[in-house]
Amino acid sequence: MTIPSPTYRKALVYCVDENLLPFALFSAEQAALGAPQRDFDILICSLTPLSIPAHFTALGIRGEVIDLAARLERESLPQNALPLICYLRLWLPELLGDRYDRLLYLDADTYPQTDRLSDLFAVDMGHGAIAGVRDVQQWRKLFLPIHDFHHHRIRGYKYLNSGVLLFDCPQYQSRDCLARLLKQNATGMKTTQHDQSLINLALKDELAELHPTWNWQWSRRFALFTQMSHPRILHFCGPHKPWQPSAPNENYRRDLALEYQRFFRAHFPDRDHPAPLPQGEYIRSPAQARSLLFHHLRHIGAYKRLTERFPSEFHVLDKATE
Repeated sequence: MTIPSPTYRKALVYCVDENLLPFALFSAEQAALGAPQRDFDILICSLTPLSIPAHFTALGIRGEVIDLAARLERESLPQNALPLICYLRLWLPELLGDRYDRLLYLDADTYPQTDRLSDLFAVDMGHGAIAGVRDVQQWRKLFLPIHDFHHHRIRGYKYLNSGVLLFDCPQYQSRDCLARLLKQNATGMKTTQHDQSLINLALKDELAELHPTWNWQWSRRFALFTQMSHPRILHFCGPHKPWQPSAPNENYRRDLALEYQRFFRAHFPDRDHPAPLPQGEYIRSPAQARSLLFHHLRHIGAYKRLTERFPSEFHVLDKATE
């Protein structure tokens, strides 16, 4: 496969440290192999230099060091158990906007399974500077106040998950989105979801909504809907990942867990990453099958309401409320 020089005006980006690098490279490899004639760059952004194996650079996956650690520390951004690198995505449109008009950010625990990422870059975002998918907790009740919206009694708004974000860099810059996000942080308002909280609180009136297929947030309670939907990007956003020994208990497909296992053995054999146990399937007994089927049938109406608002998976909803 021939990888063109990095002259495109759009890029797929990850923000990771050394610990998250292997998972980001797994995701980036899926994106690269899914679009061999792609017209976008793939960047692994970090605060310090990372060693990217030659196998991945041959696919056109490049490292990008962004010297922002001191600035992030000065902003006193809430971390809890998450690394500071999580917030780097908020600076991307400002720091990379001279090279790129559109940036698609993905968390490291995502699994692109599509050859249509180029089409996603080209969607009409309307007046949105950021587009993303509703958080999975709003999928059954579209305007249920969740997370910080619940804590601060904010109602009537969509709440985006920040694991997959499409940035329109010119709009992001012209609206001073970064300054507004930092101003929100400076208020000292108690938040629970880190960068995701800042985005939804500061920009809630102007966020665009993508079809759920672009950030299909894994839920073991609705594994059948995942199979039915054939999502473009899977997001393993819960505490248990498919590469961990507990993966079979989360209703992950066994072949998915084994794919991660093969990847780590091939490219990171010396890294201390738990390998999934090759056991179990996502339905283990007739009783479990009946229970899962009944649970899905109960919620088929909510599933349809969620997805049928979009004429196609490339249609974007840009209203703050509906």
